[in-house]
Formats: sequence, structure tokens, C-alpha cells
Amino acid sequence: MLRRFARQLSVPPSSVGRRLRVASAIIALGLVASGCAANTPGNASSSITASATTSSTAPDPDASRIVSIASDVAKANGDSAPTAIQWVRATRGAIAQLMDFGVPADQRAINEILILVTGSFSATNAKLPPTVTSLPSGRNLEIVVDPSSWATTDFGIGNFDIDLSTLGLAHTA
Repeated sequence: MLRRFARQLSVPPSSVGRRLRVASAIIALGLVASGCAANTPGNASSSITASATTSSTAPDPDASRIVSIASDVAKANGDSAPTAIQWVRATRGAIAQLMDFGVPADQRAINEILILVTGSFSATNAKLPPTVTSLPSGRNLEIVVDPSSWATTDFGIGNFDIDLSTLGLAHTA
């Protein structure tokens, strides 16, 4: 996807990736600031409930909060009824390696949560360069959250197939 945008913009793919990540981060911060990501347990805004199951017998104590975040971000990006929500707890470095984005060395050991939401999404609030005519869209949302503050640290939309279990215990709502 980045190579296609890079060709449209006539810039290196790494430059496009940075621009999309910055635009995505601005959108995510706007969601948190505007209250769209009201991260309180029990505020799930889609048909997916907080009675999440996991791939093991150990439930995630923060399942309802994670599902609420995922549902709010999905709704803000055009899908009020996503088909699946999955998440895994891992270090920022491991998440960055799986999702192919860079992280400063001093942030690699920070524990975070990678949330993968499946549905049909379009970043209608994205701020893009004037030469880009199509908004980021895809069947997946990737949301990275810091569980100590519940702040969104990374966000992306695309068509990617990833196996969260490569990072640890994957949970499903």
C-alpha cells in the first residue's frame, strides 16, 4: 500500500509511511481529545460485547475497556459494527516489528496492547497532502494502546493479515 501511495506522490515509500503514521496519530489523538474514545468500561458502542473470550482460559481483566476503545475507533472510521476485535499484550518493540513501523530504542521495552479490528474502514478525518486523492481505507484497524494511561500510541488502517498469537496470548471479542 505504501509503495502505491509513494508512486502517486513521487516520494520514497518510507516518507509516505511516516506521513500516514503522523496523520493516523493526529486522528487518534483527536478521537481521544474529543471523547470519541471514551475509554470507560461498559461503553462499547457496537454489537460486539465486552464478554470477550480468549484463546486460553485466562480472561483479560481489561477486556471491556479494550472492546470499548476498539468499538469507538471503528465507529469513528466508518464501521459501527465491526466483525471482529482481537488484541494481544506485548512490548512496543515487538508490536513495531510485527506491524513494520519504527520505534526509538528507549521505547522498545514499553508494554502496550495491540488491538486489531476487522470491518470496513475509511479515515474520513485524515489530513493528507493535496496530491493524495484517496483516503486511507481497508478491512483492518490497528490500534496500539498504552495500558498504564490508556492513551493511543499508534493507529493505522489497511488490508493486512497478521497473526497476533506470534506476540503472545491473543484475545478475541
